Amino acid sequence: MEEQLVHELSAEILARQQRAYLAIDDTGVLRHCGGSLEHYGLVELKCGRPVLDQLGFLHGLVPLEGTEYLHLPVTIVGDRRQGALHLFRRGELSWVVFLDPASSNDESMHALRIAAVNEDDTTLDKYLGREIAERISKGFDSINQQGERREVSVLFADLRGFTTFCDSNNTVEIFPLLNQFLGAMIKPVIDNKGIVDKIIGDAVMAIFGLGSDEGDDYKERAIATGTEMIERISEITAKSGDYVSVMGLGVGIASGDVVVGILGNERRRSFTVIGHRVNLAARLEGQARAGELLIDVATWEALEHGRDKFDLTDLWLKGLTRPVPAMSYFPVPQAK
Repeated sequence: MEEQLVHELSAEILARQQRAYLAIDDTGVLRHCGGSLEHYGLVELKCGRPVLDQLGFLHGLVPLEGTEYLHLPVTIVGDRRQGALHLFRRGELSWVVFLDPASSNDESMHALRIAAVNEDDTTLDKYLGREIAERISKGFDSINQQGERREVSVLFADLRGFTTFCDSNNTVEIFPLLNQFLGAMIKPVIDNKGIVDKIIGDAVMAIFGLGSDEGDDYKERAIATGTEMIERISEITAKSGDYVSVMGLGVGIASGDVVVGILGNERRRSFTVIGHRVNLAARLEGQARAGELLIDVATWEALEHGRDKFDLTDLWLKGLTRPVPAMSYFPVPQAK
């Protein structure tokens, strides 16, 4: 009885929404489409042609790989709301279903914002807040495939113990918990005017200082973000069961010159940064213990207050021939 009632209610809710769908094969070709396409601005679609040539905002999303289902509650292209996206695989096809947005809140951290350098070239497929999306779209007109040198802070954060947790638990437990952890990691980035460059499983890469004026406090904002990330993850694990309490977040930050540019070709492109400081931040994160923030000296020297919270340590990092000095800080007191 209850199951039948839920089915009927679900069908009624679905019937009240504007719906559109796309079916895409693994080569990226649009095979089927239908529903209220015009309502979502999905006009003049041609089946049998690459979907990314027609709908640039799907770059990085299809074909769906690595998961059977993906939900983006609010998808925005420029200033236009596209609606909620549900992506899932059935057989050899990736299906994209458009429904009315789940929330009217444009500031949702799950909103996918895409800024275009020009009408034909979608280059940013990132999870961004409104302010950052606007700054990026206005400030990167000169960025192209040749790249451009900028001074930034790069942050890497990764959950310790989550891989072990995944090996012994099913997806019903894994994905809700991972989304909770990622939310605790992404929000501080957005709040501190950073850019989430990549989300790879239980790891996040963020950039601070792009598009900023000279003298901006992006290094301090990166440190504040790493500190808040660790505090938020600690709060979650403290309230969770014993199997989660063993987890913690390791964070690495490095600051300096990087090359900013667009990687890829006409089929798949993404905005990113490359350079020694990116590698250094990743290696610092790899050395960080659960609950530890490791930063390079260049980042530490930017602090006006709180330098005494950090301890100097020498690290042997992969690929380097001598130890690298780094500054260590545990924002949450460690159990003894």
